[in-house]
Amino acid sequence: MDITGENVFEEMTMLAKEEFTRLAVRYQDMIYRLALSYLRSLHDAEDITQEVLIKLYTAKKPFESDDHVRFWLVRVTSNECKKALRGRRIMPSLDDCAELVAEDDLEAREVLEAVMSLDDRLREVTVLHYYQGMKISEIARIVKIPQGTVGTRLKRAKEKLKELLGEGL
Repeated sequence: MDITGENVFEEMTMLAKEEFTRLAVRYQDMIYRLALSYLRSLHDAEDITQEVLIKLYTAKKPFESDDHVRFWLVRVTSNECKKALRGRRIMPSLDDCAELVAEDDLEAREVLEAVMSLDDRLREVTVLHYYQGMKISEIARIVKIPQGTVGTRLKRAKEKLKELLGEGL
């Protein structure tokens, strides 16, 4: 076994590349879907996904667990999307968001369309909670608002969705 600095560095770099590949494969779809829910554009969501994965690859911070990586990725994705949205107005397009639900599920499409029509603050917590499966405490940490505010926004979103879709929700 050669213990020169170069070989040790190469081995460490390979492990980092393997770990990045594992994480990228695991979280790429989550990043893309979250970006798509914010941006409502397939191309913009792809660009943000690439940017976030580059940030992951170049991240200098050690991650404690896969959950830590997941929270970090959601926060970075959210921030990158908000940055992309500043100064421009994006019109909602159900076609661009169609990948969030099954093609043949008309009811889910109708709900998604209603979710996408919500105010940005309500849509953000709704997508994170219902489409990404996050708990209120997780959303509060990511969005940097109190848990009570997340709960209030979810409640208001649900009320608005009931108004838009009828009481069957």
